[in-house]
Amino acid sequence: MLRLFDSSWGKTDGFAYAVDRSGALQAADDFFRHRLREFGPFEDAMAAGEYTLYHSTLSIYLNNGLLGPQELCDRAMEELGNGNAPLNSVEGYIRQMIGWREYIRNYYEAMMPAVRHANTFGFKKALPRSFWTAESEMKCVRECVSAVLETGYSHHIARLMVLCNYSNLTETDPRELLKWFHFGYLDAWQWVVLPNVLGMGTFADGGVLASKPYVASGNYINKMSNYCADCAYSVSKKTGPKACPFNYLYWNFVDRQQDAFEESGRVSFMLNLLRKKPDEEMAEIRDSSRRYLDSLERYEL
Repeated sequence: MLRLFDSSWGKTDGFAYAVDRSGALQAADDFFRHRLREFGPFEDAMAAGEYTLYHSTLSIYLNNGLLGPQELCDRAMEELGNGNAPLNSVEGYIRQMIGWREYIRNYYEAMMPAVRHANTFGFKKALPRSFWTAESEMKCVRECVSAVLETGYSHHIARLMVLCNYSNLTETDPRELLKWFHFGYLDAWQWVVLPNVLGMGTFADGGVLASKPYVASGNYINKMSNYCADCAYSVSKKTGPKACPFNYLYWNFVDRQQDAFEESGRVSFMLNLLRKKPDEEMAEIRDSSRRYLDSLERYEL
């Protein structure tokens, strides 16, 4: 394949995924034996250089049919029964399987085909170049894109709270992000990746799937990872050239998309905070955002 597509995006060095049923079962056994126990406490954690942590990566084999959800739920219950995994880890895993996964399938069936064009914020900009190169002074972006380039995988918080978050805050067309997910992720089958990107990740469907836009400042990423400790930007700075771009881009997004926040009771309090900010601070937020967005390199497909 590399002889035919020698300039393709991504890497195949160290390819270690299963390609048949036997290999997929071995991958499942490895997860249940060695990582399920810590899945509950750490399923939302992110760490530099650690792309999998305690996640299973079994979505790849679930989505291509090598594994079935029932057998994985049964195995998780066995691990609970024999004392090898605590309740919170087993519950969290099964909830992802028969709660979120099945909900996503039903959403897809109900919303297609119109949802593939969803773009409630009307963003038209191309993806930032860093999505294709992993070259960014923002360590969180660099780490999360590198995971996709090198392994074809990253877990749900990296997808949602770094990559989708960054896409929205940089006013990127969510449909372009969806294309990138298809290019990059080994588990990106249409029925599951489209709802997760256009519904949950970017709120492009206007709130049918999720009750609020999942956007956040650098403070969230700092709490959930160790990325910020040695980033080129300071997560404690709110505006200016050395400030974490997530900080001012977040408030810029809230400012520009007030209608979306007004309609959601879950996040309407953010509007109250926004409206209490002094005019001088808002001017700095808008100026920092404009400078960053104007300088951002983008790549047209």
